[in-house]
Amino acid sequence: TTALTAAKIPDGMDFAAAAALPCAGLTAYQALTRKVNTAHMNWVLIHGGAGGVGGFALQIAKNLGLNVITTCSKENKSYVRGLGADEVIDYKSEDVTERVMTITKSLGADLILNTVSKESAEEDLNRLAFNGHLISIVDLPDLTGFNPYRKAVSIHSLALGGAHSSKNDLQRKDLRVMAEELAALTVSGKVDPMISKVLPFSALKEGLRELTTRHARGKILVRVTP
Repeated sequence: TTALTAAKIPDGMDFAAAAALPCAGLTAYQALTRKVNTAHMNWVLIHGGAGGVGGFALQIAKNLGLNVITTCSKENKSYVRGLGADEVIDYKSEDVTERVMTITKSLGADLILNTVSKESAEEDLNRLAFNGHLISIVDLPDLTGFNPYRKAVSIHSLALGGAHSSKNDLQRKDLRVMAEELAALTVSGKVDPMISKVLPFSALKEGLRELTTRHARGKILVRVTP
């Protein structure tokens, strides 16, 4: 299994950048390049653009030529614009659904990546365009009372690590292929690994505590050796 899934760190990439890519980077990459065909899409809504998965997804979506709407707190607005966001919604003070529909001229988002919650994913159902796709990396929305054929929407779950126990060698191998493709984008400067801080091993607990707040910006790394 290791031989199938292990990817070589390319020339020009240091260990810190390589460590920052999985699993947030591969989760975003799988969502946008494996779960859906973005060729004829216009607007994508990415929740939590200042976080790990959201930040990678934002950059990957821009590389795919998509227009990106993202949600974040007002403190992170300039940060996500720096990553390439076209439109930014302060989820604490603005009505996300209303803003999405205004931005998309009432059509809705062609693709939504939800990194937040089941409840938020249920609200996303009303933010989708006709033939839109909702990808959730948390719980799937409750479809009780929602007619998916009204908008012909598609709903996707995503479990990146599930490939290891799938007994499907093609899916295991694709973990390596995706890592190599994402690393190439990073080395070329098209994707920033978003390393916000590198902590000493003695500060591991503090770093984990910061992650549990779900408000950490980008990626927090821990250097195991001095």
